[in-house]
Amino acid sequence: MNKIKVFISYSQKDSGFARQLNASFFSNSIQTFLDTKDIRVGDSIPEKIYMGIGASTHLIYIMSVNSIASPWVKEEISIAKVREKQAKGFKILPVLLGEIELPVGLAHIRYADFRNWQNPYSYRNSFLLVLEALGIKPRLLANEDLIWYAKHSSEIQEHYRLYSEVCERIFGALDMIQDLGLFGGEPFQGKPYGELKIKFRPLQSALDDDNLLKKFKHFYEKILFEIDENDNSKLATLKKKIKELLNFTRKDLTYDSYRDYMKILKFRGLLREIVQMIQDIRNETEIILLAPIPTS
Repeated sequence: MNKIKVFISYSQKDSGFARQLNASFFSNSIQTFLDTKDIRVGDSIPEKIYMGIGASTHLIYIMSVNSIASPWVKEEISIAKVREKQAKGFKILPVLLGEIELPVGLAHIRYADFRNWQNPYSYRNSFLLVLEALGIKPRLLANEDLIWYAKHSSEIQEHYRLYSEVCERIFGALDMIQDLGLFGGEPFQGKPYGELKIKFRPLQSALDDDNLLKKFKHFYEKILFEIDENDNSKLATLKKKIKELLNFTRKDLTYDSYRDYMKILKFRGLLREIVQMIQDIRNETEIILLAPIPTS
């Protein structure tokens, strides 16, 4: 694992881009601090932010119309500027997400341009610039990975569709759980069993009725069979993450633990990481496979 750790500073309105950026760092073995995964219920937000920036080597400042108006982002940048002066090697790396007037304090610093981030080719090129700034050699797909993808592309797309749908259904189920007053893993005290069963039906359906775990096992044992887990590649990282999810469900996600909010939250987090990793691999592969052949 690289010693580099990046703190991602962004507006919640740009969370889709922030999550994709976080997943891209993860696939290159770069540690991150992202509020949605590192600040838990009950934590002091300012304390966690101070600690997160203090433990980081770089701060990724996602510059957008939303972030320049965000009090939290302004506070994070102020803390980072102080740390940049005090800590040798700490740097603020700006990435541009929208058409804005650059903040005065950062106008002289080169930024990575992600204004067209939803285009996979543009996103990939901009992210490579960020990796270069971090001194990281990117983990790109090799020829054998392309062969693997071409061989299993239809199955990969089908699994991606299923995992994405289940992920959304779990979001809905967790919203229902919160409506019942469950926070921080506390039991459903005083709730009739009938009501509990009804409320948990979407979650139980997402995990059981779709044979989700069997699908993951098939993906791990059949589709990723030829991938070496000890290899330093994106596919190896994906295989290890699916293995982690399978081990977690076998050990911790029993029928009774459907009532455990924190366990379901962890399951959702693992599933969301896997969905994003598959999407990253699909994007990168399709960029290469669909790229026009240069003419002389």
